[in-house]
Amino acid sequence: ADLDVRVRALDGPLHSGMAGGAVPDPVLALAQMLASLVDEHGDPAFAGCWDDYVAPDAAERARLAALPLDEAGLRRAWGMRPGVAIAGDPDVSIFEKLWLRPTVTAIGIDGHAGADALQAIDDDFITRVQA
Repeated sequence: ADLDVRVRALDGPLHSGMAGGAVPDPVLALAQMLASLVDEHGDPAFAGCWDDYVAPDAAERARLAALPLDEAGLRRAWGMRPGVAIAGDPDVSIFEKLWLRPTVTAIGIDGHAGADALQAIDDDFITRVQA
């Protein structure tokens, strides 16, 4: 399921030097909301996400464990930077994470960034979340 989430706190952007620290920042509010969707490992942690999940039995886990795994090759293919950990519970196999468990991903964020960033608190911020 996809969900667009918009956080709107202000009628328009405000200069951060004039209002920063006193007015709510929609970007930070959205970041906090997104962070609350997952646990410390990056696994979904919101109400209802695990309701229909059926854990694999020992035989299915054994089949997954028997699959050839080239973690370094996957990391290269995914473009993962050195030192970045695979997301999710470290005691769960990559294949189980990919194929059997619920996930949540922020697949787009819209706002001013990089060279286009202003010294302003944006009035609103939007993201698309996929679960």
